[in-house]
Amino acid sequence: MIVVALLLLPVLSLLLYGLDRVEDHWVTRPPGPRHARRRRPAGRH
Repeated sequence: MIVVALLLLPVLSLLLYGLDRVEDHWVTRPPGPRHARRRRPAGRH
């Protein structure tokens, strides 16, 4: 039983870390076009 708990600790920590990153990504960036390109000023290439 202890072996199973010790094996699950890294998996759960990575899962929580991943969910935290995804939540921060969704909260900080408003929904919008995902592949929007920045427009360059005319005349400069």
